[in-house]
Amino acid sequence: MSDYAWPASKLPLPSTDFDGANERATIRTKMDSGRFRQRRRFTSGLRTFKASWQFDDDQFALFQGVVKYKLSEGADWFTIDLPFGDGFKNYRVRFIEAKESFNYQDVLHWKVDAQLETETTSPLTEAETNAALA
Repeated sequence: MSDYAWPASKLPLPSTDFDGANERATIRTKMDSGRFRQRRRFTSGLRTFKASWQFDDDQFALFQGVVKYKLSEGADWFTIDLPFGDGFKNYRVRFIEAKESFNYQDVLHWKVDAQLETETTSPLTEAETNAALA
């Protein structure tokens, strides 16, 4: 099944509240000798981040419908354009908390905050990184 694409023509992209962290794919273990061994556990890490949206009342209603019906209450992956360096690029993301918070703002506007994750920890591919370093 293909990922659902964020309906950017109907709902805005998140605002600039992209506080986050990259979880590296390495593990560090202290050995009996007192030295540390560091190794790669898997091939990709995770980037977790906070996304915030500003919606009018109709957009907020649609957002709730998208999360419930198109994203299986937020459990499914979806694609969305985000700015994580190198401009806006398309990322595969999903909600990671069982809730998103929302605040009413005058008049009939809403601010929604949610925690999301992506498996992409760099906006550049290895080839793009090599080309930029050449």
